[in-house]
Amino acid sequence: MKRFALPFLTLACAASLSAADYGLGFSVANDSNAITAPIRLQGGIVLEPSVVFATSNEHDGSEKYKQTTFGAGFGVFKHKEVVQSLEFFYGGTLSAGRYTYKDEYTSGTDKESANYIALEPAIGLEYNINKKISFGGKAGVSFQHVHGNDYRYDQLNQVSTFSSLFVRMYF
Repeated sequence: MKRFALPFLTLACAASLSAADYGLGFSVANDSNAITAPIRLQGGIVLEPSVVFATSNEHDGSEKYKQTTFGAGFGVFKHKEVVQSLEFFYGGTLSAGRYTYKDEYTSGTDKESANYIALEPAIGLEYNINKKISFGGKAGVSFQHVHGNDYRYDQLNQVSTFSSLFVRMYF
């Protein structure tokens, strides 16, 4: 229980310093299933804790493949209004999580898992429909270190790009 209480207490303390708005955001992109809790601070700074959960299932004849990803991250972004209601932002997210893989063949099953830590700098745009609802998108690069219990994932560094569309509601 202590593991879950500490992040929320930290967020509450940081947010109480000078928070203007608290929100809840959902990624609507196909490759990114994140739920965020953006906290708008004075000066255009947005703190963005997030959780990620994604699964993919493939079936190819007698073979079944399932991948599950779950993790948590914390981002810091600087927002600047470009024109009325449209903000440009830049910053980054530090995240950690776990991949699990399961391959089912007619001759047996293979299971693997790997942990990851990622640094993800990004830029984006956010359009504020009103003070309570916004939508936008971001794109960035993910620098990921993966380590697992399988020889393929023993120590692996990956660099990839990502994009994400999101909807946010502020309270």
